[in-house]
Amino acid sequence: MTQPQHSTSGHTQAPRPSAISKLYSGEGSSPKDHALASSFFSEQDAISRVCDLRAALERALSAEGRHAQQNIMIWGPPGVGKTQLIKELCDAYGARCVTLMLNMLEPTDLKGLPVPNRDTGRVDYLLMSELPPSDSQDLWVLFFDELNTATTETLNAAMRLILERRVDSYRLPPRTVIVAAGNRQTDRALVETLPSPLSNRFLHLNYLPLISEWCAWARGVGVLELIIDFIERNGELLIKTSSVERGWPSPRAWVRLSDQLRLAGMGALSDRRQLLLIAQGCVGVEASALLVDFAVNYTQRVDPRGFLLDPHVPLLITDERPDLRMTFLREVALYVTERLNTPSPHGEELLDGLLERLLTLPETEGRLLIGLLAADLSGEAHAALTGHERFPALLERYGLLGLKELSVGAPLEFLSVKSGLSPAARDLLRSCLKEAM
Repeated sequence: MTQPQHSTSGHTQAPRPSAISKLYSGEGSSPKDHALASSFFSEQDAISRVCDLRAALERALSAEGRHAQQNIMIWGPPGVGKTQLIKELCDAYGARCVTLMLNMLEPTDLKGLPVPNRDTGRVDYLLMSELPPSDSQDLWVLFFDELNTATTETLNAAMRLILERRVDSYRLPPRTVIVAAGNRQTDRALVETLPSPLSNRFLHLNYLPLISEWCAWARGVGVLELIIDFIERNGELLIKTSSVERGWPSPRAWVRLSDQLRLAGMGALSDRRQLLLIAQGCVGVEASALLVDFAVNYTQRVDPRGFLLDPHVPLLITDERPDLRMTFLREVALYVTERLNTPSPHGEELLDGLLERLLTLPETEGRLLIGLLAADLSGEAHAALTGHERFPALLERYGLLGLKELSVGAPLEFLSVKSGLSPAARDLLRSCLKEAM
């Protein structure tokens, strides 16, 4: 999931407390990315983004001498795109990639098949033809996929090739980077613990894609826009391994679902039963139910901009369909955050419309929308919203606790004179907020 035209600046930070928060606070990330990463890694784990892996591989491929012989191990849940990422990075940098699935190999495939040499009276070893020629001056990546699913015997056979870069008389080409990928024991992927001498020879990197990274990649490879739009609004379902016996959401599963729907024909998108059948088989029960409701209303959605700027556009929801209500409010929140988190000539107009809608929506829907906005608004957008002249009216309607989420992360500038509060009221509000938080 790489876009090779981008620059390769930045380095993976060393693990430290709250490492996820630090690494997921950069450009393009969101609180949803932080929440997703926290469900798979601890707060002490440093998580690599695509740019970090790109930089690590570029450093390894451009190194000379003994520094050229780098070993990189990528860890992550199943289906997040580790294998695809390595292949695309190799293409981007012109490296020739040899992929070895160690769980499909026998020890003799790596040690070589012993063959007596009658001329020398010794035994030679016939190696597998997939290994790159020793005399090649090209860039090579020897990729051991699913490294820790191999048997102990096969791992022992691979260890010499990884540690010494040779087997008998065979040597890896001088410009070879060894990359491995594997799942963790917590992923229930039938993996083995790596031998400590082997583990100590790798640079270990944890990987989980940003939601925005995956969506941009998916558009580039032709994944159905329906699925991309759904993930943009339901980022927590990009990957969720709570039930792994059958289909479950993962980047790989969403791509497979897109392929299956194309094979079934676009009519499947409007056939609720057929869509549910295919989606359940790829991404499981929970995600498929949400996707089906999203798809059924995909072409009948109210334009978020019209809803925010035209007070005559109704809120088309019913008490009988709370799932559709949440889907629509997610869409409105996404539209707002995308435009308020970056400078926009229509930002003030949009902000005016948002405040008016929050003041006229039913209170339940208003609180839902406030919660969705709080998850993704930047600090600057928080300040603009809480500093708006209509913000005191929101305080009056929803109360302090109802707006607590909007105040988290917002600078105290929202207590400025622009809010229309008196100095005494601002001081009181400041003290109340500190107690509420």
